[in-house]
Amino acid sequence: FWSYAKRRITQVNGVRKTHFERFLKECEWRYNRTNDTLEKELKQLLASYNKRQRKGTV
Repeated sequence: FWSYAKRRITQVNGVRKTHFERFLKECEWRYNRTNDTLEKELKQLLASYNKRQRKGTV
């Protein structure tokens, strides 16, 4: 993970201290989903939305 995060920092030409925590969370999210496809992500998003809609929490 750390090599991935360091590579991302250099790709975006650094990160401000005030944004570093959010940047790391985004890196974590991207790293954990490197093998997921967009189709899979959209299906999961729609499924969670439909589940919440049926419960009436949207």
